[in-house]
Amino acid sequence: MLAAVNPLLPAGYDVIWTISLLAIATLAVVAMGQLVRAKAVAGVEAAIWVLIILALPVVGPIAWLAVRPDSREERALRG
Repeated sequence: MLAAVNPLLPAGYDVIWTISLLAIATLAVVAMGQLVRAKAVAGVEAAIWVLIILALPVVGPIAWLAVRPDSREERALRG
């Protein structure tokens, strides 16, 4: 018996979308973890960053990772 194949959505697209969504979710989780560990950000500023990360799934986490405040350890390693 032939397997049912949806000609409108080839299996390759499923794989591509799954990988894309996993990458976006991973990026958001990493950004949220960094935000939680950031001691320089608290209160309203942290809440705004959470909203940005969740509302803009790709741009939000990249923005946080690009502009996050440096920790004391990172500053000490740089010089």
